[in-house]
Amino acid sequence: MKNRRSYAYYGEWMAADPDCFAEVLVLAAWGIALALPTALLLARLVKTQLYGMSSEDPFPYAIATGVLALVALCAGFVPARRAANTEPMEALRQD
Repeated sequence: MKNRRSYAYYGEWMAADPDCFAEVLVLAAWGIALALPTALLLARLVKTQLYGMSSEDPFPYAIATGVLALVALCAGFVPARRAANTEPMEALRQD
């Protein structure tokens, strides 16, 4: 039996396990939470090498955060879809 809750939201072509997406989002949030303060601290070291922008310019940080979140969601989509389409008994037999 397939995950009916995901079908209601996305249809059959994009059925994905919401729990798997939640794990991906938690990992991405931890990555962003650790990377932003580190990047701000390390930006002071390269401050003299930046031309045309300051090291505290928020635009590059926003772009990098968005790209990281998008890559994490794309990387988590395939396992989430595979988990949603797997029969529980087949998964238990393979273990």
